[in-house]
Amino acid sequence: MADILIIVGTEGGNTRFAAEAVRDELAGMGHSADLSMGGDCITLDLPRRSLALVCTSTYGFGDLPENLLPFADSLRTRKPDLRHLRYGVIALGDQTYSETFCKAGRTLDAQLRDLGAHRVGDRLEIDACTQPLADEEAVAWAREWAGML
Repeated sequence: MADILIIVGTEGGNTRFAAEAVRDELAGMGHSADLSMGGDCITLDLPRRSLALVCTSTYGFGDLPENLLPFADSLRTRKPDLRHLRYGVIALGDQTYSETFCKAGRTLDAQLRDLGAHRVGDRLEIDACTQPLADEEAVAWAREWAGML
């Protein structure tokens, strides 16, 4: 079974609840999953990992949550070789803000891809307007995603 690092970006806590539900679902499937709430330590940990799952909300005007800023900055400045890494993205947003909907997830997706990582499956984008219980949609997506690993 897989050992998965779940990278969580959250401001209000909803994304953390979704990530915890995903972690529990993956564990129930026999996978090992660790939550990381941010910081440069994630970037330093990625070279040892073969699988990661980014679960992030978008904040303000399409910004990353504050706890993920050091991670994104480290990716940008260190430019680690991530060709060994497979990853998935769960992005939470609000389509009321159409120009910035799920932009943080899209930004991290592009950063990881630009560093050589390979996304497994499609990026999940959850709209708070139509799916107020993000954890349910995230868990359903994670079941399918895990089947592709």
